[in-house]
Amino acid sequence: MSFATVFRAFPFPARFLVAHHVLFPLWIGTADGEMECAAVDVGSHHEACCAKIYDEAKPYYNYLTQRCREACDEGSYYDEKKRECVEADGVECVEPPTKSDGEPLFPLETYSYKCCVKKGKLYYDDEQHRCTTRSPTRS
Repeated sequence: MSFATVFRAFPFPARFLVAHHVLFPLWIGTADGEMECAAVDVGSHHEACCAKIYDEAKPYYNYLTQRCREACDEGSYYDEKKRECVEADGVECVEPPTKSDGEPLFPLETYSYKCCVKKGKLYYDDEQHRCTTRSPTRS
């Protein structure tokens, strides 16, 4: 089956177009051997792509290096520059735990705030990776 446009007939079959739409972003995302899940569709999340590829082994995404990464344990946060989980005193509510398929148990966008509210604190300081009672100030 070929598609006809206003100007001419499009010579590629529908299967080619579907395969191109699905495979092209994957090809771009792995072309240099360094990036993973970088070319996801608009509206998709990099974390969802990583969870589909690695399940719970690497469910999160390092936006600095554009690679999938492991989840950090409670009491630690992920340092994107060092590419590792860092333990520190007072660290809390950084990222939600994941299901066995790698999907986060709670939405990433609201997890820190909701976690802090459950602890009786209204704000999350993303530089110190902890909940606070006052709004964080940046200097």
